[in-house]
Amino acid sequence: MINGDIAFLHIPKTGGTALRNALIEGFPNACHLMDYGEKPTITSEIIRKHKYDQRNVRSIRDTVSGQIILSGHFCAEDYLDLFHPGQFVTFLREPIERLLSDYKHFVRHSNFRKSVMEFARIPSQQNKQSRLLKGLDLQEIGFLGMMERYDSDISCLSNIIGVDLRPRFVNAAPKNQKIDLDEDLMSKLQQLNADDIRLYQQALHLHKTNSGIQQAWEPKK
Repeated sequence: MINGDIAFLHIPKTGGTALRNALIEGFPNACHLMDYGEKPTITSEIIRKHKYDQRNVRSIRDTVSGQIILSGHFCAEDYLDLFHPGQFVTFLREPIERLLSDYKHFVRHSNFRKSVMEFARIPSQQNKQSRLLKGLDLQEIGFLGMMERYDSDISCLSNIIGVDLRPRFVNAAPKNQKIDLDEDLMSKLQQLNADDIRLYQQALHLHKTNSGIQQAWEPKK
């Protein structure tokens, strides 16, 4: 059972916007904070002050009373002074599928006009899942879900936090936005995201074993 505060590490293109909104609806009395970077307007002023200006996330607890639910595209290690690993929640996705979905999002919303390969060569777009999870052991995370089994994992998360979450998907790519992915391109994308592929395989292993699921979904005492 995840008790108290929750740090939802929203990895892009893993159904995170829907889950973030479901958490807001499911915990109306909590203090919901957002960290999507220093510049985006969605980032909470409390986060700007304590993380980006003062560089002291621990002081957030002195400012906020009651339950804190943090959501965003942040690096886990940035908040280990405020949250226990067992309070982190995240979803992973097959790395190449996630990358391609991110590319489509940039094409639709950021007027990105270059090729998939050019997008994939941008350092900030490589191994995004493992970089955001830096500082956390998968076996210590409070809840580790998989995008490929989103509905069943949302049900499991609902049971763990004691709230019936009902995510409604947004930001989905239109069906006519297709990408031709041949073997050569696939191989290059896999090479650029080798760390994420290893992380994803580890997560799959945890889900396939009873002990792994227990370790992934129950915070260590």
